[in-house]
Parts: sequence; structure tokens; C-alpha cells
Amino acid sequence: MSYCNTDLKRYYTNIDEFDLKKTLLDEWTHITDGIHKYYDSGSAVKLYKDGVDLGAAQASEAAVTEVGEWFYDSTNDYIIIKCTGDVCNSVMQTAPYDWSNAKASAITDAAEWLEGMLDNRFPRPLPKNSDGNYDWVLERLNGLLACVILVRSTDPTSDVIDALMAEVTNEQGKGLLDLLNMGAIKLGFEITRTESELTNGTQDATTTGRIDDVRGRPGVDYEKYTITISTGGTLTLGTENTTVKYSVIDSQGNGVITAEAITGRFQQLGGGMWGRFVPGVYVADDTWYLTVTGMPSNTGVVYSTRLKR
Repeated sequence: MSYCNTDLKRYYTNIDEFDLKKTLLDEWTHITDGIHKYYDSGSAVKLYKDGVDLGAAQASEAAVTEVGEWFYDSTNDYIIIKCTGDVCNSVMQTAPYDWSNAKASAITDAAEWLEGMLDNRFPRPLPKNSDGNYDWVLERLNGLLACVILVRSTDPTSDVIDALMAEVTNEQGKGLLDLLNMGAIKLGFEITRTESELTNGTQDATTTGRIDDVRGRPGVDYEKYTITISTGGTLTLGTENTTVKYSVIDSQGNGVITAEAITGRFQQLGGGMWGRFVPGVYVADDTWYLTVTGMPSNTGVVYSTRLKR
């Protein structure tokens, strides 16, 4: 799961300088006939000679027979390479991951990091906007945090880390994450309550649970949804519910959601709307009605542009 693509230069122009490369500073040990070993090298998926990628490693140590061929022995933690002559005097660097894979992994980890820092009112995963894309603020936050992960992995003391994190969150509360959590920046699926109306249907006398905080961006011109508890039980705060389930049908009786487990977080209710089932007792056949009209309000999205002096 991610909210941005691998073009991380959009978020930090010099991110390619932090591609996890490590320069091998110690001398290579000459074994025989141009074969050299570098002991305690650390994991090496990529090997570079004077900045040039030497390509994929050989399948085994015995397969290293031509100049420039190499192999990493993960059991004994050394690299073997064949050089010209008895000395490997080039600048040699390793990387534990292919750069494209490293970026993809950082983006995925950053998306989880972002979701962990967001206010609990937001659903996970975050929904796309009406254009079928993630909001610009989610893309940028995901990208900035991915850059932080890569910079920190390459150089944990770099000042770049603080600079990137300051755009995410800061003591003044003016970071993108800060503004998003406080509601100063709205996501595309967030709308005012006047665009949807939730009313009670029938509930059992013992029912104490309810649906709260309905929000979203209408995906229909007009529709009335019936939300029904299909399996009753008790939703307890701080525990994972495995029994209480709900279903949704539209005004024509078409199934929208079938026997979905209630989590206590924001969940889809139909027509692009989301709601949160609060902790309490739910009884099978409890119902609510959600009326949705497709007249989205201005969400107050903040845009940015570059200025020159």
C-alpha cells in the first residue's frame, strides 16, 4: 500500500545521493590469479566499481572467472571479485538493495508510518478522491517520509532528515501532517454533514451502539441506504471485534456491503460515505438509514506554487 509513486525527486531533488551505497575502505585480499576477497563486507546485492554497476552477482564463487565478475558469500560475509592483476585499486561500493527496490520498499514503509501518525478519525487505508487519485497532501507526506527513511539508512546524521521532517511535522504545528490532523487541510472524501443524513431505523431495546461521524464525498446523485447489523455482539474499545458484522443495501435492494466485520474505525457505508460504529452492544437486525446526495462542498484543499524573487 502506498500513496505516491517512486519519483522521489519530486519531494527531495538530491535523493539519489542517498542510494544506500557504502564505500569499501579496507584493502582487498589477493587470493590468486586476480581473484580478491573483501571480508566482513556486509550484505551486497549490488557492487559498483568507480561508480559503474558491475551487474548481477554470479551464482557461486566458482563462477567468478572473468574480470569484473563477483559473488557475495552471505554465510561467511565476504565479496569475491576478479580484477586485473594482483591489486584491486578502484573505488568499490556496495548496496544492500537495488535502488528501484529500495525506493519501493521505503515508500511502502513510509505509507504505514504515515497511517500511524494520522488522527484516528481517518479510515485505513485512506480512500482516493473523486478523480480516482490520492490527495496531493497524502502523496507528498508519503514521499517525504520515504525520503527520510532512505536518507536515514544511508547517513543517520544528515541534516537533510530534520529538514524533511520539518515539512511533515514541527513544533509550530505548521507541518502538513499537523494541518491535516487538525482539519486545516481537508481530504477529498471529507465533506460537511449536511450532504448526508443518518437516521435511526429500528434497534433492539438492549442496543447501546450507534453509527457516528459520517463523512465522505458523495459518489451518487441521490440514494438511501439501509444499514443492518447482520451478526450481533458487543464491540469493546481496545479489542479486535470478530463477531459483530453489518450489511448495506441500496434503495433498490441491491447488496452494497455483505456481512463486513465491524472494527470501530471508519468503514464504508455506501455512496462514497464512511462512518464509525462506536463501542457498545449491537443486536442482529438493528437498522439505520443513510441518505446521500451528490452535491459535494468545497473541501478547502490547500495548493502550493513556486515563487521567485
